[in-house]
Amino acid sequence: MKQEIPYQAFVEELQPYYEQGIPLVLNGHPSSPQEVALAHMVCEEAHYMRDYVTNFDQKHIMEIHFDPVKD
Repeated sequence: MKQEIPYQAFVEELQPYYEQGIPLVLNGHPSSPQEVALAHMVCEEAHYMRDYVTNFDQKHIMEIHFDPVKD
């Protein structure tokens, strides 16, 4: 079952990454925290999987991708 995260809480979770200049990539496109949260809210046929892209030594997050995954 899909667990819903309230819109504002999800935006607030992503905002610090965005403010640090870490790109949020939704379906292959740079996106804002608000766009990612909205996509999660309206998505009915798939869930979004987070993919944290790190640097070589895996100590720093370089990007966060959100890609649809169908049930």
